[in-house]
Amino acid sequence: MPFSPPEKNWRSQRELYVLENGIQYYQVTEYHYGKDLIRHKFKKYKDAIIKYRDLRKQGNRKVLIFGCWKDFCTGLIDRSFYRKYYV
Repeated sequence: MPFSPPEKNWRSQRELYVLENGIQYYQVTEYHYGKDLIRHKFKKYKDAIIKYRDLRKQGNRKVLIFGCWKDFCTGLIDRSFYRKYYV
Protein backbone atom coordinates (compact mmCIF):
# COMPACT_ATOMS: atom_id res chain seq x y z
CA MET A 1 0.00 0.00 0.00
CA PRO A 2 1.52 3.37 -0.98
CA PHE A 3 0.39 5.18 2.16
CA SER A 4 2.94 6.19 4.76
CA PRO A 5 2.69 4.86 8.34
CA PRO A 6 0.41 6.71 10.79
CA GLU A 7 3.41 8.05 12.73
CA LYS A 8 4.39 10.26 9.80
CA ASN A 9 0.96 11.65 8.92
CA TRP A 10 -1.72 12.26 11.50
CA ARG A 11 -4.95 10.58 10.47
CA SER A 12 -8.39 10.30 12.05
CA GLN A 13 -9.62 6.94 13.36
CA ARG A 14 -12.20 6.70 10.55
CA GLU A 15 -9.51 7.26 7.93
CA LEU A 16 -7.18 4.71 9.53
CA TYR A 17 -9.98 2.12 9.57
CA VAL A 18 -10.71 2.61 5.87
CA LEU A 19 -7.00 2.58 4.91
CA GLU A 20 -6.32 -0.59 6.90
CA ASN A 21 -9.15 -2.44 5.16
CA GLY A 22 -8.40 -0.97 1.74
CA ILE A 23 -10.27 1.61 -0.29
CA GLN A 24 -12.83 -0.09 -2.55
CA TYR A 25 -14.10 3.03 -4.30
CA TYR A 26 -13.94 6.81 -4.20
CA GLN A 27 -16.98 9.01 -3.80
CA VAL A 28 -17.30 12.62 -4.95
CA THR A 29 -20.11 14.40 -3.11
CA GLU A 30 -21.69 17.67 -4.24
CA TYR A 31 -23.33 19.85 -1.61
CA HIS A 32 -25.84 22.23 -3.25
CA TYR A 33 -27.22 25.15 -1.29
CA GLY A 34 -30.69 24.15 -0.07
CA LYS A 35 -30.79 20.95 -2.14
CA ASP A 36 -30.01 17.28 -1.69
CA LEU A 37 -26.58 15.72 -1.91
CA ILE A 38 -25.43 14.25 -5.20
CA ARG A 39 -22.93 11.40 -5.00
CA HIS A 40 -20.72 10.03 -7.78
CA LYS A 41 -18.78 6.76 -7.30
CA PHE A 42 -15.50 5.88 -9.02
CA LYS A 43 -13.13 2.92 -8.89
CA LYS A 44 -10.04 4.99 -9.75
CA TYR A 45 -8.83 8.02 -7.83
CA LYS A 46 -7.81 9.68 -11.09
CA ASP A 47 -11.43 9.61 -12.33
CA ALA A 48 -12.62 11.06 -9.02
CA ILE A 49 -10.13 13.94 -9.29
CA ILE A 50 -11.29 14.72 -12.84
CA LYS A 51 -14.93 14.85 -11.71
CA TYR A 52 -13.93 16.93 -8.65
CA ARG A 53 -12.20 19.52 -10.84
CA ASP A 54 -15.13 19.70 -13.27
CA LEU A 55 -17.64 20.25 -10.46
CA ARG A 56 -15.48 22.91 -8.76
CA LYS A 57 -15.37 24.92 -12.00
CA GLN A 58 -19.19 25.05 -12.12
CA GLY A 59 -19.35 27.06 -8.86
CA ASN A 60 -22.16 27.45 -6.27
CA ARG A 61 -21.41 24.12 -4.63
CA LYS A 62 -19.10 22.46 -2.16
CA VAL A 63 -17.37 19.33 -3.44
CA LEU A 64 -15.56 16.73 -1.33
CA ILE A 65 -13.78 13.45 -2.10
CA PHE A 66 -14.23 10.42 0.16
CA GLY A 67 -12.44 7.08 0.26
CA CYS A 68 -14.89 4.24 0.96
CA TRP A 69 -14.69 0.67 2.18
CA LYS A 70 -18.05 -1.07 1.91
CA ASP A 71 -20.51 1.59 3.18
CA PHE A 72 -17.96 3.18 5.51
CA CYS A 73 -16.61 6.44 4.01
CA THR A 74 -14.09 8.98 5.24
CA GLY A 75 -12.84 12.24 3.85
CA LEU A 76 -9.31 12.18 2.54
CA ILE A 77 -7.46 14.71 4.70
CA ASP A 78 -4.30 15.27 2.66
CA ARG A 79 -5.48 15.02 -0.94
CA SER A 80 -2.10 16.16 -2.33
CA PHE A 81 -0.46 13.07 -0.80
CA TYR A 82 -2.80 10.71 -2.69
CA ARG A 83 -2.52 12.67 -5.94
CA LYS A 84 1.13 11.70 -6.54
CA TYR A 85 0.17 8.01 -6.53
CA TYR A 86 -3.08 8.05 -8.49
CA VAL A 87 -3.07 10.97 -10.94
